[in-house]
Amino acid sequence: MQHSEGPEWLKQLDALLTGRYPEGADRWEHGAQIRVPGTQHPAPLARHHRVEPGDPPTLWVRPIRGHYQEEDGTDAYDLDLARRRALHYTSARVAGDGAVELETTEGARVRIEPAGPEAMAEIARWDAFTLEVLPADTEAELDSLETD
Repeated sequence: MQHSEGPEWLKQLDALLTGRYPEGADRWEHGAQIRVPGTQHPAPLARHHRVEPGDPPTLWVRPIRGHYQEEDGTDAYDLDLARRRALHYTSARVAGDGAVELETTEGARVRIEPAGPEAMAEIARWDAFTLEVLPADTEAELDSLETD
């Protein structure tokens, strides 16, 4: 089993998720999406991650799901649908196009890549929801990726 927990792919993952890729980017205009084999569309990702060492190691991310609008038009999310996801991986690398590729223990190649326009619109709504609507303790709990 190859463990590529070196700093390059983790730095790139952080840059993608937090909107600092490409270099010099306005973080609020950039983000990341995840592409999983067997799914039709990539899913936008929240701006945090956590790596849990182990054999195999686990990458925790939060795909953004469950968007709806309140009666007053405020964007909101069903947090039961926007649950954290675990990716158990055997290797990780930065691809030539800047995406991070993980080889999962199931043999799938998962890509975390710059968000496209649709995903970026969803990330912007999520950012506004978590920063402006949620209580600070709930936001911190989501960011920690320790619980759903």
